[in-house]
Amino acid sequence: MLIALKELSELVDIPVRTIRFYIQKGLVDRPIGERKAAKYSDKHVEQCLQVKKWSSAGLSLDAIANALQSPPEDIPEPPKKSGQLSVINSIYIAKGVTLQVDTEHASLNHEQIQAIINSVIEELGR
Repeated sequence: MLIALKELSELVDIPVRTIRFYIQKGLVDRPIGERKAAKYSDKHVEQCLQVKKWSSAGLSLDAIANALQSPPEDIPEPPKKSGQLSVINSIYIAKGVTLQVDTEHASLNHEQIQAIINSVIEELGR
């Protein structure tokens, strides 16, 4: 999924200006492409939600930058609010089998998720 900056902003409930600031500070990756053709992927969504979560937990942007280098284990989860957005990736594996991953809480990177998918597909093939 590739989306425009405005769509990313609406999806993660973070102002466009703030997302641009996060990119400038290195908290979120630069977009794919330049200027008006710039697009954002699922990874950008995950990064924005991670920064938002840690910011809500009271971490400064400097602490978040450090945490992105080596994620700490003891960051408290902010309380959930009614209507709060949570991005769930729904991955089709086989007929009747779908893997759902809440990337905000699962603490899995793309490679780990892919390894799980491959393992499940391999097991179904037996």
